[in-house]
Amino acid sequence: MTSVGFPNLGKGRRPTLWRKDKIMRELVDINTVRIDRDLPQPERITEYVRQIKNPYHYKSGKFAVTEKHPENGATFTECLINFMN
Repeated sequence: MTSVGFPNLGKGRRPTLWRKDKIMRELVDINTVRIDRDLPQPERITEYVRQIKNPYHYKSGKFAVTEKHPENGATFTECLINFMN
């Protein structure tokens, strides 16, 4: 396989098309996640994490999403709890 025409992205590695496609296939599309709103909040959070597999890295349609939160801001857990309320 040939590498994609991106500049060097550090550590001497260049992304390849097959790697990007493989990563996108492995990510869960958040649009397919279904949570029963009648469940108690802790169970809704557990169910979300079970379905999404990696709540920090998933896809939304054709876009990969990586969750990042500032060190002095709300944590991912706090954001998830607020979202599930």
